Amino acid sequence: MQNLQNHDNCTCPTCSAISCLKWTHDVNILLIEDAATCAKLFLSQVSAFVPEEKIRHASNMAEAWSYLSWADVIVLDLQLPDSTLDDTIKMIGQWSPVWPIVVYSSYDREGVIQRCIAAGANSFVAKDGVTVIQLHNALHAAIELSSRSLLQTKILAIEAASRELVLETTRGAKAANG
Repeated sequence: MQNLQNHDNCTCPTCSAISCLKWTHDVNILLIEDAATCAKLFLSQVSAFVPEEKIRHASNMAEAWSYLSWADVIVLDLQLPDSTLDDTIKMIGQWSPVWPIVVYSSYDREGVIQRCIAAGANSFVAKDGVTVIQLHNALHAAIELSSRSLLQTKILAIEAASRELVLETTRGAKAANG
């Protein structure tokens, strides 16, 4: 059971009080989930730390496309009416360079989890018994991992451009010296 005591100034790093959840991300979260009860549970839990206007729900992939330009984070069920498990995992690979992805699924077998992470998912949350704390931590981790990955990609691009500039400068100097 979650601790519901008042922990307004708590500094405990493993505190499980809902009031201790710190949400510093100004992000729009898109939930793609076909099961109405799971969607309601997710929305009620996440609204404990994310303003409701920052959360949208799509019940299938076709509907999700209309929200993609709005979304900053995608929370994705694996089995959807218009997408098979394999197709959804492929979609993770296509979307992961752009959006942090949290898989929110009842398919919590080790092989499925590994396939999702290998495809590019940043986090995986099993629906069964999920808590507000677990959702908070999964969303936070996905955003942080995605931010680091994007930063690393930018650093690599800057390093490559710098190396190319050094090579061009060196070639220019050699050509000028004969």
